[in-house]
This record gives sequence, structure tokens and C-alpha cells, in this order.
Amino acid sequence: MVVLAGSVPRVVTDLAVGEMTEPHRFDWDIWHMMLHAGASAGEAVVPLVTYGDYGAQHTRGADQSTDRRGGQPWGLLRYTTERTFLLAKAATVGEEWAAGIRSLARQIVETQDYRGARFSDGDCWLDRCARGTSKAATGDAEAWLQAGHSQHMTYVVGQLREAG
Repeated sequence: MVVLAGSVPRVVTDLAVGEMTEPHRFDWDIWHMMLHAGASAGEAVVPLVTYGDYGAQHTRGADQSTDRRGGQPWGLLRYTTERTFLLAKAATVGEEWAAGIRSLARQIVETQDYRGARFSDGDCWLDRCARGTSKAATGDAEAWLQAGHSQHMTYVVGQLREAG
């Protein structure tokens, strides 16, 4: 049995720019329920359950064009925690966009779930963004997605190693 992760919300249109939300990682819950159900029944289910992961983007993210012209005037900073995703909707235009991005990155690195700049390349990027002062340090939607995938995949591999 394979559990394919894909619980990052497809849309966050109801989230205001400059705010953060924390949707649940339902895929991770399902995987744990399956592991524990087999264990409580005395069955060796662990080798029969495999966890697959799409990363820190919705499963349909691969369908989106990489053309940088046009598009939405915002993007998402992403961070994976034990049971949730931290998603921060950041403006990509306007007078204060860089300060807004740094503020959102600081909110993430100041959470108790942040694992530190040395954990992954993505964590390091978030830390530099949060503490930076130049517009260049804030990156763009592509950098945010790359950082999100880096920290997410590093974290998920560790979780799977611990689980079993």
C-alpha cells in the first residue's frame, strides 16, 4: 500500500497577503493511522506501507506554467512541521514587498517548529531572508518553492527514518 502525500492546499485565496495559515498534514495522519492500526492488531504492516511525497506544493503544482510573465501578485513561503504546513502569503509587488517577505520569514523562523539554519538549505535560506536587509535576500516565488521543497524533503526523510 502506498500513501501519496498531497495535503498542501491547492488554493489559499481566502488568506490575506501578509498573513500565515497552518493547514493540517492529513497525509501524514493517514500514514500514521495505517501503521498504528496494523501494529495494534499485531500485524507486521510496516513493510507493506510505503509513503510517497509530492513535496511542499499541491499535487497539481506540476501542471502550472513556469512562465514568469504575469501571474498573481503574491507567492507562498512554505514550511513543514510535525503535523502541519506553515504557509505565508507574501506580496511580490508594491512598495513594502521586501519588508513584508522578511517579516513573514521571521514569523516562520521564530516558531517553535523551526529547526534552525543548519537543518537544510531551505532552512538556511529562510534564516537569511528573515535576517536580511536587502531586497535581493528576499528571493522570488521560485526561490520560495525551492526552499520549501528542500526543508520539506529533508524533514520528511528524517520523519520516515524515525518512524520505521
